[in-house]
Amino acid sequence: MPADQRGDRVRHSLPTINWVRLPDGSDPDQRHYATQSVQGVLRVAAAVGFPSVGVDTVTAAGFVDGREDELAGHFRTAGVLLRNGA
Repeated sequence: MPADQRGDRVRHSLPTINWVRLPDGSDPDQRHYATQSVQGVLRVAAAVGFPSVGVDTVTAAGFVDGREDELAGHFRTAGVLLRNGA
């Protein structure tokens, strides 16, 4: 019997191809950065029915120094719950 029919929790992954651009090592000051907006990714996740989304450490790091409420606001606006870590 499939897991979803047994009542087990099934998790699906939201692929985010090229969501984060990593440094190529050519410049020691080069940093990673998001190639898409958090708001856009969350809107898509909500539109296709994801009830929650995890956030990778690179994305979360962009919302430090007092901006944590801003990230939480993006989740509230999209109607998606923040899942612990990805």
